[in-house]
Amino acid sequence: VVSQQLVPAENGTLVPAFEIMVMTPAISNMIRDNKLHQIEGVIASSSQDQMRSMDYSLVELYKQGRIHKDTAIKYALNPDMIRHKLV
Repeated sequence: VVSQQLVPAENGTLVPAFEIMVMTPAISNMIRDNKLHQIEGVIASSSQDQMRSMDYSLVELYKQGRIHKDTAIKYALNPDMIRHKLV
């Protein structure tokens, strides 16, 4: 499953930030058991290279110089975590 949001780039255009979730047995169980609030944590802590959280994508765009720090924080699912990563 891929989710995308367009965020303002440093050059005035829009740049996509992606979240990628692979349907694992753990994710399937969380959906079935209506524990949707736990899915973001699994994506963020997943050791699978195929998965990436929206916040990870925003941090990477910031590190590449494509978006401003305030933009990463504004569009983050967990702004406090982003603030700590962008220090």
